[in-house]
Amino acid sequence: KVIYSMHLDYVTKVAFDTYGRRMATCSGDRFVRVWDLTDSGEWTLVAQWQAHRGAVTSLDWAHPEFGSLLATCGSDHDVKIWEERTSNSAGSVSSRWTVKATLTEARRAVSCLETAPRHGGPKLAVGSADGCGRLDIVGSSD
Repeated sequence: KVIYSMHLDYVTKVAFDTYGRRMATCSGDRFVRVWDLTDSGEWTLVAQWQAHRGAVTSLDWAHPEFGSLLATCGSDHDVKIWEERTSNSAGSVSSRWTVKATLTEARRAVSCLETAPRHGGPKLAVGSADGCGRLDIVGSSD
């Protein structure tokens, strides 16, 4: 089955959540899109937002034990941790994604990232074009 991403530029990464019921896509168009799998087996677009000032180069879901978190990185040198916030008003549930944290230490484009498995805790590995790799603790109280 073909899913049209609705991105206006090349898609740089597609990632499924731990359970395979959600999918996120990112693109050179600076946007992230989140899709949910319906009970009928169709993918439905549930959220989209401009995540970076340049191309979004990669993304990854954190384990759900840490909340509904999505990490993104981009050519703007930033890494962002997005948190889904849901609200229930007038009987309908709505959600929006807000920035929980921003990592800005890279001097060049950030090209890849990966969240640690659940047993590794809330960690994020990041690689950038400045030749540096980083391991950051997300949500740490340090």
